[in-house]
Amino acid sequence: SKDGNPTEKYNVQSTDEFLKLAQEVDGHLYAVDDNGKLWHSVDSAKTWEYGEIEKDKRIYIEGLYFFNEFIGVAVSRNLTSYVTLDGGETWTKYVHGGGERFSGGIRDIYVKNENECFITGNTGRLFHISDDGDSWSWNDVHNQTIHELTFLTRDIGYLVGKNILLKTLDGGNTWLGQSIKISNAMYLDFPSIDTGFVGYSDLIPSIHKTENGGKNLYSLYTKEYRINKTNRAPFAFLTTQKGLVCADNNKILYTPDGCETWEVKSISDNENMEERDIVAVGTQGWLISVIEDRKTKIYYVDTTFSISIIHEFEESEGLGLILRKVSDTLFCIGMFQNEKRNLYFGNLTEWRKTDIPFYTTFYAYNEHVIYTYDANTTSVYKVIVYDDSLQVSLQKESSYKYTLFSNVQNVPLNLSLTNRSGEIVWAGQLNSGNGESTIDFPETIENGLYVLQIEPGKGYYYKKTEPIEVILKADDTPVMEVSQEKSYTLSGRTLYVESSSVKIFTVTGKEIPLFNKRITLKSGIYLLVDGDENTKIIIK
Repeated sequence: SKDGNPTEKYNVQSTDEFLKLAQEVDGHLYAVDDNGKLWHSVDSAKTWEYGEIEKDKRIYIEGLYFFNEFIGVAVSRNLTSYVTLDGGETWTKYVHGGGERFSGGIRDIYVKNENECFITGNTGRLFHISDDGDSWSWNDVHNQTIHELTFLTRDIGYLVGKNILLKTLDGGNTWLGQSIKISNAMYLDFPSIDTGFVGYSDLIPSIHKTENGGKNLYSLYTKEYRINKTNRAPFAFLTTQKGLVCADNNKILYTPDGCETWEVKSISDNENMEERDIVAVGTQGWLISVIEDRKTKIYYVDTTFSISIIHEFEESEGLGLILRKVSDTLFCIGMFQNEKRNLYFGNLTEWRKTDIPFYTTFYAYNEHVIYTYDANTTSVYKVIVYDDSLQVSLQKESSYKYTLFSNVQNVPLNLSLTNRSGEIVWAGQLNSGNGESTIDFPETIENGLYVLQIEPGKGYYYKKTEPIEVILKADDTPVMEVSQEKSYTLSGRTLYVESSSVKIFTVTGKEIPLFNKRITLKSGIYLLVDGDENTKIIIK
């Protein structure tokens, strides 16, 4: 009622859904239910008509407001809203800032190349990130949850989701779908461009197969498979014929003929074992990660079904829940220990822990480029790993100004200046640029000797540098330490070269060009090379 006092009670006809967010405007009553349907009454709730705000899709409306009988706004979750200009007959969807959340599954991210990755959303939205995050886009490819995707070539890729298999022929710009009778298909594996396998279901485990690039799919559901396969553990195929499925009760199912027949195998007699993930090792076998008596173990199974444990993690290292294939000879596993998550790389002989953290899930393109995302905040992180240690050197320009040389380009560097008591008196950040950048220390810092620590910024992992001594407000008089050579002459800071064979390099190995056979040097250490003879030059 308009005055707040109850009047008549009317039942909503043709539905048992719970109505919420009701609003009356100009004699029209609007309400939405838990499925996101809009209900409309013009006779004070005696009779109702209803329609979908988004066709064939369940949505959650958090707010509803009509300005008049024609114009209304519905606010959904995940930064998504809908606007109608015709009283709810049609709606236009708006997504703000990327919107709907990531799926959050362990295989819901795929890195296509070093600067491009795809992430699946929990409402059929496929996110695309390229150019190191400068380009961020999304495409509503399905009206329900989507999961794993893969690319066979630069242009041809597949994506599996609830009741659907999608294919792209243009690198992920557009996707065409083929329906499958699997309520929540989570995994796919395409050993060739046209032949692939998809599964599983929440209720009835099944594998579907296509031999023509997704145009036709058919279920493979033999007696042996039905008896031994009831959970949703993944599968991996070496070829279009040879595949292995993680089954129940410590079993594995092997098919030699593309799922026409299945052979039941056993990994271990231990009843306290849970198979977690599986990847193919070229065409020679499989790696299977299991949790056995609270420990994570990695089994290797070859095509003759010789089974061995190639690595066993300590219980203190956590539980391995994500096993991924980087290449036929390199693999990685995500280990979960309380709130911490650590990444390990390995092969058939050894595994090593890294200092690389990850969030909900990750994808290692190689040992140097890893993408990870946080499903809760819809944040994506790119991690760059360097083989070499971070190498830096300083050249003093004036009392409070130094030039910093480094062996990395366009990397954020965190700086901290510490006094003799170990107190940080100054901290800052700069970009390494092309390997040469300038540090301007504040002149408010007292005269004295300090230690400068330089560390890479977030997202870059390699060894930290050793602390470097820094003298502020010191005597700038150049000091020369050099051997006597006829090929050059050093006068103060100016080097005169008399032979065309002479070359001079910075401490990081960068050659310094000479103009008119002379150069004025800054403070620092240099290497002069004349044939087979090397000479060190120090300018202080």
